[in-house]
Amino acid sequence: MLRLALCLPPLILSGCATVFDGGPDDIRIDSEPNGARVTIYDEYGEVVASGRTQFKVALKAGGNYQRKSYRVKVEKLGYEPREFLIESKGNGWWWGNLLYGGPLGALVIDPITGDMWKLDPAEVDIQLKKIQIPDDERNSTTMFILTPKDLSPS
Repeated sequence: MLRLALCLPPLILSGCATVFDGGPDDIRIDSEPNGARVTIYDEYGEVVASGRTQFKVALKAGGNYQRKSYRVKVEKLGYEPREFLIESKGNGWWWGNLLYGGPLGALVIDPITGDMWKLDPAEVDIQLKKIQIPDDERNSTTMFILTPKDLSPS
């Protein structure tokens, strides 16, 4: 009985989504060809993460009663840039609060921590399309300007 009395308060005072599926979501972005630049923007247009594919980042799905969304841009020299959204969807563990954890977890803890949301998609494999130069432009004099960011380490 004493064990039950000690274990019951943490279960009642915690949110299911926070306990079972809490923390930032791991997002994996890969591209073909590999080595494309990835830039992730928040809903205010601020850069929150950047890197090169194969890219993995931890992002918050929400917090303080608000869900988050991110715009992702993938680009590589000689290929058409691609953009997509990562949006927050309902976390299935949150529903466990309504049945098990009670209103404190469902209406206070999970919404404040942002764990009532899950980012979707969590994994993205993107195909970049090579830019096709028309034949009549291939014979003309063309100059490409590269920055150090466009060059690979090798």
